[in-house]
Amino acid sequence: MEKKFRLGLGRLASLLEKLKRTLDLSSTTLSNVTLDNPTLSGTVTGMTPEGTAIKSTGESGGTKFLREDGDGSCSWQDVDATSKFTIPIVGFGNNYTEDAYYGRDPGDTLDQKWDYSLGTSVGAESYVVACRTANFVATSACKVTKLRGWAFPSGHSESIEFDIWKATPANASSSNVTYTQIGSASTFSADTANKAYSLSTTYSSGNTFSAGDVLLFTVRKTSGGNSNDPVYFTITLEFEFT
Repeated sequence: MEKKFRLGLGRLASLLEKLKRTLDLSSTTLSNVTLDNPTLSGTVTGMTPEGTAIKSTGESGGTKFLREDGDGSCSWQDVDATSKFTIPIVGFGNNYTEDAYYGRDPGDTLDQKWDYSLGTSVGAESYVVACRTANFVATSACKVTKLRGWAFPSGHSESIEFDIWKATPANASSSNVTYTQIGSASTFSADTANKAYSLSTTYSSGNTFSAGDVLLFTVRKTSGGNSNDPVYFTITLEFEFT
């Protein structure tokens, strides 16, 4: 005896929805089938979606990238918009008096000779010294983050330090300009002549510049060596706009 089953349209729709949700796509081959807004889980292979098919619901700005997060997931991330730049400082100096600070010689047309004595302390300098020996003028807000470089002393058993300073000259003024030191000195001690020494110093406080601020780079021999022994150096200062 033939049995007949009748399903209401509502019941049929419910069964089809359940089938769609429980369908095991990992072991089923579908052809010419359209699923309306399905949610996929697990690993889907054999698919090569174009970038234009990947949605970014809720994201904005137009500059984000899709990053693998290292835990099996991905996320939209902002591009680091921080602008970085560097300032090279290449030079040499000799005839150094112990413990005195030396800046760039304002009369040196090549800007490579550091033999302008600022005395045993750097602080309130004349506006002439502050402007003529400055090594960098900030065009907008920024900060110095690191000093990297090499030094090559030709003297014997001498200790050298490099310092950077910041000042804010006043416009159309002949008043003294006060320099403040940024971070700690970058130092090395030579145990013999003619060796290269690597330098690396990070700055994390007191290292911000406003537009118009100036930076001064100084060389100081703290001990040893002959005053006539030259010191050569190649330094790079790393900056970020803020």
